[in-house]
Amino acid sequence: MRVTHGKTDTPKPIHGRFSNRTWLVNSRGERITPKFKMICDYRKDGFILYRTSVGYFLCHIMHNDIIFSNNYPNSDVNIYKVDEHMYKLVHNAFGWRVTLYTQYGREITDKYTCVRDIKSGLCATEYKGKYGFIDGDANEIVPFKYKHVEDFTDDGYAIVTYPDDMKTVIDTRGKELFDPVDAYRMDFLTPNLLKVNMRRGKVGVMDLEGNFIAEPVYDDLWMRSGHIQTKYGLKFGLITVTGEVEFECMYPEIIETPDKFVVQDFCKTEIKKTKEVNKKPKEEDK
Repeated sequence: MRVTHGKTDTPKPIHGRFSNRTWLVNSRGERITPKFKMICDYRKDGFILYRTSVGYFLCHIMHNDIIFSNNYPNSDVNIYKVDEHMYKLVHNAFGWRVTLYTQYGREITDKYTCVRDIKSGLCATEYKGKYGFIDGDANEIVPFKYKHVEDFTDDGYAIVTYPDDMKTVIDTRGKELFDPVDAYRMDFLTPNLLKVNMRRGKVGVMDLEGNFIAEPVYDDLWMRSGHIQTKYGLKFGLITVTGEVEFECMYPEIIETPDKFVVQDFCKTEIKKTKEVNKKPKEEDK
């Protein structure tokens, strides 16, 4: 028999010379698995995941034993890095499960069915059909009470949805910034503004205090060079990020030049009203 790889302090595979079978042994040479056919192995930051004919085995270079195994060789099993201190093993054997480990291979918990990557220090997690947030040590920071949650933005805000489909925004302490809104969809338009699709089909813009700076009367809207372009039917308009109307939603086209927006009427006559954008600051203002 021969040792194929592995340090002296980690489980390593031993191959039988004639049997075409493999088993794992610890640093003392003791067999810690039955004989199996090696299909493949996958390594990531100290973790070694073996796929074999009898199932999966997860080892860590700092342990002499197997830290995870299952009996389903054709199931889906993968190891992912959540952050610098936490890894997740995602496995599917008649239902998705997630087991969290430290970077040293110590198991933290296996009670979750979904754990996303950490954003702003927290990661969205599912527990018993409800979503909340945990930190890098698997401490519950935001209670598991939401039907769905978005990941936190870089500014520390996340959109959450209650079981009755009402939506609001929370900060990293779990505080809700405004009363839940009966919206079909909610997305960040800018770090401090929300695009809100109401259930009746109209779209508006809301700030993080729950105030509409643009009432939900439009068919659609989006950011355009620091402004918000609005759409109603086949006509377009333009408003500022503070809600001031620059062009009513009544023009078939809004033309953008390097320093301004221009609208034209049906006769292609240039409208006098324009707006400068991306204008370089004057020297005395610097």
